[in-house]
Amino acid sequence: MEQIYTDAVLREIQGMAGFILQYAVVLVASGTLAMALIEAWKKLANSLAKFHRKSILEWLTNNPKHSKQYFIRVGTPISYDAEKAYEQLLFLTTGMGNPEGDSDRFAYSIERQKRWGGKGSYERSIEYALFELEIERLMGQVQDAADVALNNPDLYLDLFTFLTRGISRGDIEKWREAVRKSADDMARIDDNKRKEMADLYTRLKQAVRKHLDSFQIVTAHRWANWNQFVGVVLGAVLLFIAQLLILHNIQSHKDADELWSWIQLIGISAFGGILSPFAKDLVSALQKVKNG
Repeated sequence: MEQIYTDAVLREIQGMAGFILQYAVVLVASGTLAMALIEAWKKLANSLAKFHRKSILEWLTNNPKHSKQYFIRVGTPISYDAEKAYEQLLFLTTGMGNPEGDSDRFAYSIERQKRWGGKGSYERSIEYALFELEIERLMGQVQDAADVALNNPDLYLDLFTFLTRGISRGDIEKWREAVRKSADDMARIDDNKRKEMADLYTRLKQAVRKHLDSFQIVTAHRWANWNQFVGVVLGAVLLFIAQLLILHNIQSHKDADELWSWIQLIGISAFGGILSPFAKDLVSALQKVKNG
């Protein structure tokens, strides 16, 4: 008796899994189509490059009115020129421009970013090749630029000041004094002083690296969240259109009204859009249940 009951329950569960599986397969199809359309649009519209340019501009300007995600509060106001820091960053990552910061690339980028209602426009150029990289490779380039600025603080003063905003001003001044010394002066200092300078450099480099890591984490999450949000919305729209086409093919409008209401239509589409990013995992799990 118990075996019969267990088998009956198992059949019911497998039947439910089979029913849900059919819906999940539809979600996989709509999700795949949505992601394909999103990827095509990102390539055509240079979305990644525009997003990275906007993020770096917001990061460098450090203005909470523009972006709270990249705003840093420091106890003592730090003076640096965001325009020059931007130019120095691009110079160190692309080899193009003038590290003195007298280029108009900052103003040009701001103007381009304001176009199309803030969505921005972007024209591919070797001057801005940095922005077209994936975030991991982009940050590798920025890290190299930060190392150069750290070793040459007077040459890339604004970028150096920006990257070391959260570091003790005493440590900053000690480091700038140390790098100004000639090779002969460095050769004459004692071992204790040399170790002190090495420890100072390690502290500065570690602080700058963590600053860059924080920027990368926030930027990567923003990009991923944007992609997921657009994927959910587009998946819901595709499901909505598919259901409208089904209703259109139903001969009797009366039957269509009985089968579906607009509330049901929108609700199912929204629910499907939310589930579509996870539908592949759901299909795999349901197939295992259905197959026993």
